[in-house]
Amino acid sequence: MESLTEALRETLAAFDESSGTPLTTTEVADRLDLGRRSTYDRLERLADRGRVETKAVGASARVWWRPADAARTGRTTTGEASDFGASAGSSEQSADASYLASIFENQRDLIYVFGADATLRRWNDPVVEVTGYANEELEGMSPTMFVADDAQAETLDAVVRALDGESVTVDLPLETAAGERIPYEFSATPIRDANGTVTGFTGIGRDVTDRQEKERELERRRAEAERELDDVFERVDEAVLGVDASWRIQYANDDAEALLGTSVASALGSRLDDLVPEFEARVPRESLREAVSTGEHAEFEFHADALDAWVEVRAYPSSSDDGLSLYLRDVTDRVERERQLRERVRQQEAVATLGQRALRGQDVDALLGDAVELVADVLDTDYCKVLDLDAEDESLLLRQGVGWRDGLVGSASVSAVDEESQAAYTLESENPVVVEDLTAETRFSGPSLLTDHDVRGGISTVIGPADDPWGVLGTHDTSVTAFSEHDVTFVQSVAHILASAIARRRDEDRLRRQREQLTALLNVTEVVQGVTDAVVEQSTRREIETAVCEHLAAADSYLFAWIGDVDPATQTVTSRAEAGVSDYLDGITISVDPSDEHSDGPTGRAFRTGEVQTTQDIVTDESYQLWRSDVAEYGFRSSAAIPLTHDDATYGVLNVYAARPNAFEHQERAVISRLGDVVGHAIAATERKRALLSDEAVELEFHIDDLYETAGVAAPPSGEIRFDHAVPVSDDEFVVYGAVDEAALPAARDLAAAVPQWEAVSAGESTADGTRPLEVRARDPPLLSALLAVGGGIDHAVVDANGEFDVTVHVPFNADVRRVTDAIQDAYPTTEMIRRRQVAWEDIQPAVTIESLPVELTERQRNALQAAYYAGYFERPRAATGGDVADSLGISQPTFSQHLRDAERKVLDALLANVGL
Repeated sequence: MESLTEALRETLAAFDESSGTPLTTTEVADRLDLGRRSTYDRLERLADRGRVETKAVGASARVWWRPADAARTGRTTTGEASDFGASAGSSEQSADASYLASIFENQRDLIYVFGADATLRRWNDPVVEVTGYANEELEGMSPTMFVADDAQAETLDAVVRALDGESVTVDLPLETAAGERIPYEFSATPIRDANGTVTGFTGIGRDVTDRQEKERELERRRAEAERELDDVFERVDEAVLGVDASWRIQYANDDAEALLGTSVASALGSRLDDLVPEFEARVPRESLREAVSTGEHAEFEFHADALDAWVEVRAYPSSSDDGLSLYLRDVTDRVERERQLRERVRQQEAVATLGQRALRGQDVDALLGDAVELVADVLDTDYCKVLDLDAEDESLLLRQGVGWRDGLVGSASVSAVDEESQAAYTLESENPVVVEDLTAETRFSGPSLLTDHDVRGGISTVIGPADDPWGVLGTHDTSVTAFSEHDVTFVQSVAHILASAIARRRDEDRLRRQREQLTALLNVTEVVQGVTDAVVEQSTRREIETAVCEHLAAADSYLFAWIGDVDPATQTVTSRAEAGVSDYLDGITISVDPSDEHSDGPTGRAFRTGEVQTTQDIVTDESYQLWRSDVAEYGFRSSAAIPLTHDDATYGVLNVYAARPNAFEHQERAVISRLGDVVGHAIAATERKRALLSDEAVELEFHIDDLYETAGVAAPPSGEIRFDHAVPVSDDEFVVYGAVDEAALPAARDLAAAVPQWEAVSAGESTADGTRPLEVRARDPPLLSALLAVGGGIDHAVVDANGEFDVTVHVPFNADVRRVTDAIQDAYPTTEMIRRRQVAWEDIQPAVTIESLPVELTERQRNALQAAYYAGYFERPRAATGGDVADSLGISQPTFSQHLRDAERKVLDALLANVGL
């Protein structure tokens, strides 16, 4: 026989383990670890050479087996066969015969050998077991004796063909000795001698009852499947095509007509890519060829332009040829949903990215810039913008944007109230505003910012709460655009993130300002306390003013400070002291004349009103317009002008400057404003002390005709009322001590009722001279307040029996005398100055005064000591008790007692400390 290649011998050897059992192509491929197609090619070549047998199974499957003669007759490596019953010529042949005999006896199928006369020569035990014939009966039986009568002719034909040298396999009904019919598959392979002459045939009989049942079941299922498939094809809403290897259409269902654009009849035989051009350009042919070669299906999609639809293709290899079965369906809706889903995911990713940037505390302008870029990129629009609302100006500034012409971002603005503005309409809307085509819009026509850029479609929404919007976020395109709900939600989500970031930044800025204000407040409190401590230690007004300015300029919260006073001749402000700056008022005019525009600044207003004036930001404060260019070099943003006052006297204005805006708001303003009283009081005290220590004084005598009539009191001529001493209880409250004749007491009480400054009048017990001690509690009396402010005092004041009022006062030589005269004349217009003369203090004051003693009394200690003395507390018997004096001073008795004891101790120490026995 023809020799075999190594590959074919390897393939043939795969059947050695099967004991004659048919194998499928896949089973042989698995044993060889070879591809199915290559295995199939080898098996076909072996079948052509007669080395294996094959048979189709089902619609497309095939089984293969090795012929029986090769397994049972001892086929040699050269393909020659010897008679199974021949005696061995050598030990090697004997071994082979034994080996073959073992296989013959151990096979469970029927194995038989027939001679040239077609009589049974040899068989194995299963032949006896299955047929029911004894060995003696079997010997010499012919093949036709093992089958039913209706199979005799087919059996005889197979025997003849086998004896003619042909290998035969037939399915015949085996009939047993008991008459039972069993489906069997019989094979017959010729046996040849050394000369090639057929000397018989051998074969295998295999019970195929199960196989036939399976085949019948498979056939039944195939038929049922074909019926179901026909039903499916009738109900399926997909286009179904069958194409051959040349892409010609061999089958098409009715649903394919819409895709092909022609009838099924016209489509059959046509090339698919001729009917659907996109198929050739957009379908991956390699995937289809791979599906044919591997038996696997392929899936892909393409867009059919003629249908304006997306088509899904599922390709399955045909079982009968190299063609394909194609299932096509319109998946436009699904593709659109997937596109929308991808867009939504992208939008959500963009929102998440922007949110993370916002949480990182990114600068607001940078965040706004990122937002407009993200929105324009994700929605694929030409423009995007953030408009910042200026509620006072009723406009919206183009704060950030992309796509707009150069120079517009940061400068262009649109109206926030114009009815034609989309942004203005958005501010009034609770929901986002969507425009598909601006040219067809009826709600508004759009501002020039949009129309100049050929905007057609867009979305805009409010940034922030509707009742307090920060601005507007808008995105626009030059094409008519149908935005989805997801697009609108995306824009709204971005606006919410921006609103939250802006609100958080506002809160952070407010907290930062509060922290700065708290720090400044603590600093200011320390500064004010330091100034208070410093001014107490100074002995002159100039030292006080210099110390105040230096302490303020040295503080971290402030840049510099200066104190100014008014020049009466020019009504302009001049500098008395400054620190942290040099010659600040050089070239700067500040007036206190209301008719002069230079009086409208904080310093001029402070002088005119007597109240603290602040400028929170000189950049925006219109009152600084006249001086803004002059003061720009000093670098301050806010200032405070603080009047230095005490008892209606103004000693100047303190100006303090800070580099930060809004430095003098709320609590900080309240704290630093206290400097006005502290410094004013310190200057007043110094002035009084200086006046008392001066060698000369000015004596003023005033006369008022009929004080009763001037005060509106109808008092008849009576006794005398005398005022001797005044003790200040507070900055504007005094207790005046004197005496009153018994007859004049009713008139004194009437005066107290008529004069607003007199709050209470009380009289003590009558004395030996017919007078009674008088005590008047007065609030803000003009003459006393003016005298106290300039360091003066009353020498005596007497209202005689006819109501004539004479007053003599002493003031320091360099005091503002006009202030005293104005005060008494304002209160009593009929006042007449009788005399003004210069006198020596030593002539009008006692030799020893509290001021002349080397003792430092507090103001309360001094007041307690003087009030006790003038009220008669030290007389025997006492004219007033401690409780009476305490009540007159408006303090508790224990407090009065404490102040009095401290004052007595200090005075006695000063008088007696150095006195010997």
